[in-house]
Amino acid sequence: MRTELLRFNGAVGRDPAINAWMKQHASELRAIARQWFEVMRKCGDEVRGLLHDGCPVACLRDAPFGYVNVFTLHVNMGFFHGAALPDPAQLDTRDPCHGIVPQKSPFCKLSGMPFSFPIRPK
Repeated sequence: MRTELLRFNGAVGRDPAINAWMKQHASELRAIARQWFEVMRKCGDEVRGLLHDGCPVACLRDAPFGYVNVFTLHVNMGFFHGAALPDPAQLDTRDPCHGIVPQKSPFCKLSGMPFSFPIRPK
């Protein structure tokens, strides 16, 4: 069975809207989101970005593969079709849309980054 990829129009190398989003309401949680989005941006020369549903999304050309978002008490970092990724440490929360949403909040003290990004930069 073939899975069709979600595609977004308008992804660009350095979307000014993402930079504005990152500067909005500076906080420790926003800094965590910024750090993870930078990891996504460094996954290759063809990585683009855009805002979708109010949060930064990283795309390989026009196919989204990851996103970050900040809430009052936690940061979400999710992967499109993330349920297909291995999770040996069982750190994820699987959602019904086949995504993984690793979470970090001030109430969940993790030492550093508890997992590595599944897509390695070249």
